[in-house]
Amino acid sequence: MKTSIVPIFIPHLGCPHLCTFCNQKKISGTLKAPDRIDIISLVDEYISADISKVYEIAFFGGSFTALEMEMQKYYLETAAMLKKEKKIVKIRYSTRPDAISEQVLELSKMYSVDIIELGLQSMDNKVLELAERGHTAEDTINAGKLIKKYDFSLGLQIMPGLMGDNEETILRTFNIAASLEPDFVRIYPTIVIKGTKLEDYYNNKEYIPIDLQKMVELTAKGWELFEKKGIKVIRMGLQHSENLTSEKDLIAGPYHPAFGELVFSEVFKNKIISIIENRKIKEGNELVLKINPGELSKARGHKNYNINIIKRTYNIDLKFIPDMSIKKGQIETEV
Repeated sequence: MKTSIVPIFIPHLGCPHLCTFCNQKKISGTLKAPDRIDIISLVDEYISADISKVYEIAFFGGSFTALEMEMQKYYLETAAMLKKEKKIVKIRYSTRPDAISEQVLELSKMYSVDIIELGLQSMDNKVLELAERGHTAEDTINAGKLIKKYDFSLGLQIMPGLMGDNEETILRTFNIAASLEPDFVRIYPTIVIKGTKLEDYYNNKEYIPIDLQKMVELTAKGWELFEKKGIKVIRMGLQHSENLTSEKDLIAGPYHPAFGELVFSEVFKNKIISIIENRKIKEGNELVLKINPGELSKARGHKNYNINIIKRTYNIDLKFIPDMSIKKGQIETEV
């Protein structure tokens, strides 16, 4: 049975810092913290909409374990009650690396929390300092180890493209994150949101976002690294939001409503290039590739980007043949 997340946004409550990129009200679209009735009603709404799924509660938006202990208990009691009633099957929350302690994790165990996500953002201390995160990469490493020691599932949230970031620091962040052996990763490329300090830096030309194509290429490298190590990447790019799509709150940066699809197309492009170079396919030839029918659009690329760039770069024509026997994510050449 498919599992679906019921997102509970707690905007900025508990955060001891206002990071340069952050305007949680804009990101979550939520202006007030929910109470117990709000949470129960939302869960019931999700269940009523689709009874074929099972659900888990996820507390997002703020630094959950930096909340006052009584407020943490209030939310966890609500979630634990819903779990006991079998309305949900799992409880997860996101928090800061420096807001993890044995006391916090003991409380989370008491209320049957299953998954903890750390917003590490970067593993470069200079980047973290410029973002005014208020913690170090070492804090993230220690928190990750402690979470795994207590046998919670560990998720990591990475934000490539922050002020001071470059290809080297981003790829190093991916590598260090992978070394923590998380169960899954989310990659949220940095965008400039209205009402943030990063907007001021952007307007003053002190910060230049990484462009969309370059961010897609870097994220694809991250995806390939995590995939190779058996770590799931469950999200790439911010979730679709009307305010972001209409550019009411989006100032600049590599936002695309189908960012994840662009990344997967980049991954396929890299696979195709590898075939061309490893097999030394000559210019002017046609390369016939078999692919799962559900992934033809990814292989062709957005607006045939992959087909066109292979033609320009290698002077090779691509032809795709749909084949149900090909596993998703795989490409085979026709002999």
